[in-house]
Amino acid sequence: MEIIAKGHKTILRSITAEDAPFFTKWMKNGFAVETVGFTEYRRFVILDRETEQPVGEIAIGKMDYKKRSCKIGLKIGDTKNQGEELPKEALHLFLDYLYDRYGLWRIQADIFADNQGALKLFRDLDFQVIHQVSDYGTDLHGKPRDVLFLEHQREPRSILDLLKKRCSVRDFAQESVDEIIINEILEAGRLAPSGGNEQPWKFALIKDRKLMKRLVESAYNQVWMLDADFWVVTVATIVSDERGGRDIQVARYPDLEERIKKMDLSFYGRINQEEHQTKIPGTQMVLAALEYGVGSTWVSYFKVDEVREHLGLASNEIPSEILAFGYPQTPMKSKRKKPMDGILLRYE
Repeated sequence: MEIIAKGHKTILRSITAEDAPFFTKWMKNGFAVETVGFTEYRRFVILDRETEQPVGEIAIGKMDYKKRSCKIGLKIGDTKNQGEELPKEALHLFLDYLYDRYGLWRIQADIFADNQGALKLFRDLDFQVIHQVSDYGTDLHGKPRDVLFLEHQREPRSILDLLKKRCSVRDFAQESVDEIIINEILEAGRLAPSGGNEQPWKFALIKDRKLMKRLVESAYNQVWMLDADFWVVTVATIVSDERGGRDIQVARYPDLEERIKKMDLSFYGRINQEEHQTKIPGTQMVLAALEYGVGSTWVSYFKVDEVREHLGLASNEIPSEILAFGYPQTPMKSKRKKPMDGILLRYE
């Protein structure tokens, strides 16, 4: 079973069939805290860490990826023997999980206005009442009840904050990345700079599992790649000599001008990765993915011509890198980097 968060008093894990008796009991006796107007997308059970018994449920509603928001649902059983600390910690853990996992900016919940326990819980964690509707819902006896619409906001993370947790992800969760996010990632690549605005590249979006298996064979059987939700192959287009394909390298290395000009174009194009510049759009795609909590890994270890044939590319189109994307199974944590004073050269 999936554990998404652990606190001092509570654990959040995926719901199982064994939890059913607890929910039946709570539904019969009524919930101490309960949100309304909510359709679950993914459900988790809240465990009392001391007793290891369920005390409630917390769930994710439908995501609005464009607005970077989602609605959450919460149901807490009898709190007489639990106090307020367990549900409060559980909700706090869940907020941290959602903001980090999906790069959200705001989280919403709806509660009955007369549920003072729920209102205090959400307000203690800085939820704000943004709207109230009279007679929005009814209780089990048909009595009209007012509903409060609540929202929690957190400042978007800076690029440096995102980079501080970036790592190469090879253990992906079995969770699909929404098409809206995929398009944002691809758009970040499209907007990348290039020399002379040549834009000598194409991007191959790959989700076909059969094709992925064939490509993995060409990538020396790196089977972990198959756990990713999707791939983007950056494809370099060889810039012809008529368009100054070698001029930059000649300008950079004038002492090697004759040797550069004598190279066969096919050979030159394949080894001159610098000219292709596909690392630039690739990097921008990786950064865009991080904004949504999506991890990635660069793959350059593959048989280039085999991959080109699998993708049906032209002879002057070269697969440069494969970027594997998906939600990480565990939170991303960057490896230790060299200190600045060990890499910085100052000329002041």
